[in-house]
Amino acid sequence: MEHYDSVSAPLNDDVYKLRAKRVGAYIGFVVAVLVATLALSATYRRASIVIPLLALSLPSLVAFLMLDYHVIMRQKRRVSTTRGLAFGLGFIPSVTAISMLVGHFSFTAGVLFPILIVFWFLAIDRLVFLGHRSPKSDV
Repeated sequence: MEHYDSVSAPLNDDVYKLRAKRVGAYIGFVVAVLVATLALSATYRRASIVIPLLALSLPSLVAFLMLDYHVIMRQKRRVSTTRGLAFGLGFIPSVTAISMLVGHFSFTAGVLFPILIVFWFLAIDRLVFLGHRSPKSDV
């Protein structure tokens, strides 16, 4: 059995295409939420905060998608600080804005939404790391 190292393992085209589709779908979702918020901005009092957060997250999300291709597929690198920065600058404001929208209807859901996103992001990251450390892992 061959040991699989998730950091140095080659990333094939299928994995990249799947990741690109997911990021593209999230960008589409953010655009849809932005358009809906713009349409209902007269009735939503926090629209003046949510709209800029969503609008400012879009360039970074698109930059992340483009950097993902250039860093991973063309340069064959797994790690890039610029790519991570683009991810953070795109993801954090958009999740904040969506949490504010969810919080408009339910305070509890608005608070739990970003907490659960962070929890599952870390849980899945840990699961992938532990699962790839040992081929016999039952994680």
